[in-house]
Amino acid sequence: MAFDYAQYLSRQYIYHQTYVRDDDIMGIGSSSRFSIRALAFEMRHKAKALFQNQIRDAQSRAVVVALVLEIKDYLDQ
Repeated sequence: MAFDYAQYLSRQYIYHQTYVRDDDIMGIGSSSRFSIRALAFEMRHKAKALFQNQIRDAQSRAVVVALVLEIKDYLDQ
């Protein structure tokens, strides 16, 4: 009886395979450690700066920042 690789993969809950060419792989930075938290913090900071530049009314900006970014520091009590 021969080894059934497809059956083995299905028992591992693997149903599809894909392959990537070497020239399709792209690096995400020069750092050896990638931090999803650092990326999220950077994106949050950029979004906050964008809102500050685009929304002139301070009260409206505070509401948008609170709703979208969950930063409630600028809301009136």
